[in-house]
Amino acid sequence: MADIWELYEKTRGAVRQGALIAEQLRMCNLDAGVREYRDFLQSFQTITSVILGDDGTLAAQGIGASPDYVVEIMRGLLGAQEQKDYVLLADLMMLQVLPFLQELLEQLRAAEEEPLFSDYLERNLTALSGSDPVLSKRLSRLHEDTGQDFFVEPTMSGYPTLRVIQEGVSFYLHSNQDPHVEARAWVRALPDEQSKGYHILGSGLGYHVAALCEELKESYPVHVYEPDARLLYLMLRYLDLEKYLRGGMLILHEDTGFRSLSAAVSQPEQKLCIHYPSLRMVKDDRLRQTFEQFFLQDSSYRNAKILLQGNFDANMESMRAEPQRFLTLDALCGQFRDKTVYIVAAGPSLDRNVSQLAACGGRPDSLIVACGTVFRKLLAAGIRPDYVMVTDANPRVVFQIHGQENSDVPMLMLSTANHGFAVRYRAAHYMLFQEGYPRAEEEARRLGCMCVQTGGSVMTTALDAVLRLGARRLVFVGLDLAFTDNLAHASGTSNRVATDIGDLTPVKAWSGGTVYADSKFILYRTWMERRLKEKDAAEAEVVNATEGGSYIEGMRHIPLAEAAGG
Repeated sequence: MADIWELYEKTRGAVRQGALIAEQLRMCNLDAGVREYRDFLQSFQTITSVILGDDGTLAAQGIGASPDYVVEIMRGLLGAQEQKDYVLLADLMMLQVLPFLQELLEQLRAAEEEPLFSDYLERNLTALSGSDPVLSKRLSRLHEDTGQDFFVEPTMSGYPTLRVIQEGVSFYLHSNQDPHVEARAWVRALPDEQSKGYHILGSGLGYHVAALCEELKESYPVHVYEPDARLLYLMLRYLDLEKYLRGGMLILHEDTGFRSLSAAVSQPEQKLCIHYPSLRMVKDDRLRQTFEQFFLQDSSYRNAKILLQGNFDANMESMRAEPQRFLTLDALCGQFRDKTVYIVAAGPSLDRNVSQLAACGGRPDSLIVACGTVFRKLLAAGIRPDYVMVTDANPRVVFQIHGQENSDVPMLMLSTANHGFAVRYRAAHYMLFQEGYPRAEEEARRLGCMCVQTGGSVMTTALDAVLRLGARRLVFVGLDLAFTDNLAHASGTSNRVATDIGDLTPVKAWSGGTVYADSKFILYRTWMERRLKEKDAAEAEVVNATEGGSYIEGMRHIPLAEAAGG
């Protein structure tokens, strides 16, 4: 048993090293990759020496390898190293070395009746007791029988993963292939120049926690917030976190309602890092939806970071070059104050009452604001909106103004919206600087103008902006936030047929009954409902005249004809 366990431990360590080497070499981080490779080569030679020098004991248990294949692997590695061909070296790691080691791990697991997992609990608890003796003592009272809903299972890399059964549904919190690789990928985009502390929602078995500690290199503290003490126990049992706990870099919180987490991330320069698989463990629906909304917005920002920066720089250059055409949102306060503003979205229900919008425009006491998606549809119907609003950063959305580049309808434009709107659309632009984007906030301070909350969509942004501009009534049209009649958009706007309708949730419909929405629509609706509880919203009447889609708390639901008459 001792020989197999020692060999298993060394082999899974080599698997972890090999995957890391391939990552580093492919990122051209040659110094770290080559240094790691030298250590790896010694471990690999030790492992193969034990296998090839077997006296028959291991072979009797089905453990072994072809000497010729081992020689072939070594020859390839040494040849690539000698030629400094790091592309080939990374390929050999992934295509030959790791499959060889993973097969060996499978043989070693098959030779034992019980899974081969290291137990780090005692030393982790000892390290934790130095900073949090109360939590350390509480966790020490737990035991391996954590219930019928957690199952620790082996992976291809030799490290354990965690399967959860919740309300009859089974899901994993970590990869079944290599949880360390998965964790490093999760961490890669998290550190930034503004954050001085990192706060992780969800512990799982802690792979992502250790990866973030390693990425930060003990520069900033990492806090972990977990409502279920059993998961903290499992993390300390199956992952070596001693050096981070002892050094005070890693701080654990048993945080049942995430109150400590909420308080921590409300402070400046503190970053919320959501381990998305752990969100499924949050039982409070309201809390889970709040965190999901943040996660979607944060991940969207990280995914589009370069795009946002490029658009922002180009849009600011346009503002400086043509100050008479590019103004701030504040310049419109006198235009919107005390008026009725019809805000037109592109939901499928718009087809039911779009013809009635013609009677809503052209009045001295009312305005029509159309999202970019519906702009051409309204113009084709003979309806001229007073403003068109765009917020999307992607180049594909510029089609929204195709054929209307010389229109005189002013544009409300988010500061990170695609710069093609600024270049091609010749009417006046009013720039919206958004909260939560540091460069926009800084520019707004410099210009002395207001910022807006975006909420993740053009309609959530419109709600906030129009309220800030002092409108008396807001009347939403086409705001389905659901797949009404299994459709995604009104005709003549964007993709009409819903193509991504998996995992839909039944929600209360505009006219009563039920309609189906996805998580994105639910998050937008929830954001609007929260925004409508703020003080300035109480001073305005907000109407949902969509005549279809979701029911939105805080809005008055009446037909458009009645809203226009009132």
